[in-house]
Amino acid sequence: ADLEVVKEVNMFIPEFNDNCTACGKCHDECRAKAILNVPDKKPLVFPEICTGCGLCQIVCPEDAVDSSSKRVGKILEGSNHGIDIIVGELKVGEPNSAEVVKEEKMHALEKIKENSYDVIIIDTAPGAHCDVVLSLFGSEKVLYVTEPTLYGVFDLKRILDLVQVLDYPIESSIVLNRSDMTDRQDIIKDVSDEYSVPIIGNIPMDKKIQIAYAKGIPVIKEFPNSIGSKAYKKIFKKLLEGQD
Repeated sequence: ADLEVVKEVNMFIPEFNDNCTACGKCHDECRAKAILNVPDKKPLVFPEICTGCGLCQIVCPEDAVDSSSKRVGKILEGSNHGIDIIVGELKVGEPNSAEVVKEEKMHALEKIKENSYDVIIIDTAPGAHCDVVLSLFGSEKVLYVTEPTLYGVFDLKRILDLVQVLDYPIESSIVLNRSDMTDRQDIIKDVSDEYSVPIIGNIPMDKKIQIAYAKGIPVIKEFPNSIGSKAYKKIFKKLLEGQD
């Protein structure tokens, strides 16, 4: 899809005014260690590690923290094959992706108010970081996509542990991608049993998926009878109808 920028994403950065008495409260409370207390001078801010939480502004007893900002990314939007797409793009070299994810979800919520959607899919990066947490909140189901490798087991356990820690009521299931790339499907089955999260589908290696992806066309449209397409359809049906 051709995507166009619909919004720039900016993040709060503290800027100290003349009310500052160099008391050091902001430095002491900053968990990111993005503020350095300099004797007899205004604190020094490191924007590259600041998370934009605004705690320094809250704890300052002198109202000495003004709001400044920096651009961290942008929100893009487009439509193709009957699917509306919203993309959060992080500025190159910028480490703080959470703000982009938050703004992306806010923009998506506005779109939901304007349109009626049968299904909304939130895709997130692998791991157990703040971006994943932001993506989970408000979701009805979470689909863990993994592969039959030790690395797949490691990443899968991290996100499963995260959901347990959050204690967030959400329906969970696992999909085994590239399921025939090794003969170790049993290691994913062991994790499934350990966490009581069912495996609802296997997506085998299928060159037609790669070809369709390179063309920018969903494989179920380009090659509806391929083994990959059949696997996707089966998984989608289980997600909509339940896991019976």
